[in-house]
Amino acid sequence: ILKFLKKTDEKYDIIFADPPYNYQFHSAIVKEVFNRNLLNEGALLIVEHAKETSLEDITHFKFMRIYGNVHFSFFEK
Repeated sequence: ILKFLKKTDEKYDIIFADPPYNYQFHSAIVKEVFNRNLLNEGALLIVEHAKETSLEDITHFKFMRIYGNVHFSFFEK
């Protein structure tokens, strides 16, 4: 996913990232999306992750939803 984010110049209304739970770069995904300005105004980035991963301290974090063992962190431009 990071390779794709570094290459694309597209802007999106929604990006849904579902990397493996043991993936160690969840925060890097968020930072790359916002550093490269890949979201349209008012657009959302949703990152699925395990409960052990906390993304709440990253800029643009809005809220998190929990469904069983699955956590979704929402970020808005």
